[in-house]
Amino acid sequence: MKKVAIVGSEVSTRDNAPFDDKTFDIWSFADWLTSAWLKRLDGLIEIHSPSMYMNHPRTPEYWGALQTTDVPVWMYPIADPRVNSAKTYPLAEVLSLCKGTNSGKAIKLLNCSLVYALGLAIVQEYEVIDVYGVELAHETKYGQQRHAFAFWSGLAMGRGIEVNVHCSEGLFHKPLYGIETSMETAKAQAYMDVVKQQMVEAEQLKLKTQGALMMLEKLVYGDKIHG
Repeated sequence: MKKVAIVGSEVSTRDNAPFDDKTFDIWSFADWLTSAWLKRLDGLIEIHSPSMYMNHPRTPEYWGALQTTDVPVWMYPIADPRVNSAKTYPLAEVLSLCKGTNSGKAIKLLNCSLVYALGLAIVQEYEVIDVYGVELAHETKYGQQRHAFAFWSGLAMGRGIEVNVHCSEGLFHKPLYGIETSMETAKAQAYMDVVKQQMVEAEQLKLKTQGALMMLEKLVYGDKIHG
């Protein structure tokens, strides 16, 4: 069975990737090639322009490492001949997986390296895709990429590929519309029940207080106030 783990840099889950499980290939992105936490690597996605990877603002040593690595490096539009293990990313084949249009235009939804990796894994006929070290569940700049990640994950699952997302907690686990109650609704319902009970108790207290007041008034004023 062909299995790949796509691993990003998010610290809370990246170390959980199956680096010691040789049944998994390990893929990552760009300058994470030089990172100590990336214990093993079998494929690198590098879709940036040469001006970016030759002079990487975060990792100046990346260009030197990129030229000498023996790990396959998937690049587009061409495999840079200065990178020993460069391969041309099969963009046309990946986009051909998307049958349909949006407003009359062919679907073209590859807005981050992660989804390039998902598309490549589908084309290469992996049967299991695991994802670690990616955070798309919250409203960060990466949150803008979640719809594309969802699209390609769904496309993979629709083709019978098992997709296991070990990060971005809650991204693909939501209450079933019309069937399950969301946590927010459940909390509101519980609070509403408490408020209703408080209203009942307040009404009972009001009646008791009114009764006590009437008895005191009768004691003080006799029947005059009711005459």
